[in-house]
Amino acid sequence: MKRFFCVLFACMLVLGVAMAAYGYQNGASTSLYWSDGHMYTEKELSSLAESREWTELPQGVSGLALDLNSADVTICQGEAFHISADYQRGSAPETTVENGVLYLRDEASSRVGFDFSLGHSRRENSLTIELPEGALKALDIRLGAGDLSLEGVHLEALAVEMDMGSAALKDVSGESLSVQCNLGDFTLEGGEFDTAELTMSLGSLAFSGAVRTAMRAQSDMGDVDLSGALAGEIEVNANLGTVRIDSQLPRSAYALDLASNLGSLTVDGERIGTDSIGPSLQQEDGENSLHVRADMGDILVQFAAEE
Repeated sequence: MKRFFCVLFACMLVLGVAMAAYGYQNGASTSLYWSDGHMYTEKELSSLAESREWTELPQGVSGLALDLNSADVTICQGEAFHISADYQRGSAPETTVENGVLYLRDEASSRVGFDFSLGHSRRENSLTIELPEGALKALDIRLGAGDLSLEGVHLEALAVEMDMGSAALKDVSGESLSVQCNLGDFTLEGGEFDTAELTMSLGSLAFSGAVRTAMRAQSDMGDVDLSGALAGEIEVNANLGTVRIDSQLPRSAYALDLASNLGSLTVDGERIGTDSIGPSLQQEDGENSLHVRADMGDILVQFAAEE
């Protein structure tokens, strides 16, 4: 039995040395990639990296739709229309124009097998878009894996759908905002929308801006932080997480319906229902409405001072 384990140990040692040598020869990594129906080592895949550019917005196009499997996306305001794609994994996006919308779509590239590395090795795809002021009316982003950065863009309609990754928006405004994040955080800093619908599965939600007509925020697991000029009908439903609301409007401007099933309720620094389970607060008068429900988590609401 002792001899058997010695032989087994020797075989494992030889295999480990072979894997280390193989990894060193292939850029200090034995990662395997599947792309275009073939298996590649990381070194082989480097030779297949693709870069593409688009410098003109097709005539008659008023919308842009991204349908990407894996990429980090950066969108900002620029003097001229420009899109650059740098793909290290899989094929760079292809473009089509359908009903006045420019579509960018890529192909899936999945990583399979074992991952053994002697050093840092990371291959990412990136897409950078510069948009002149008023170039587009609508932007629709669907991202499988990757992060999104969006800054200084003004649109009529903005839709964001992400499977895995975080989104950070700054100084972005429009008539409507629709967000759905399955795994990752969503942050908006600055901006103004008529309506906003925010749906989070697993991740935190932070919105600091203005809403004129209506906002609906739904969170399955994660904290919800809303601040700014929150006008119209504001509805927040959180299953597991803390809800924090800091409104620039006074308390008298709202009809209130606040309740936590398992957690505390604090309004303007005052603890509501300190001796009760499931505290709630209702207020009927107000030209705006604030409806908040938390199944398991605290609710903290702060209003602006009365004039």
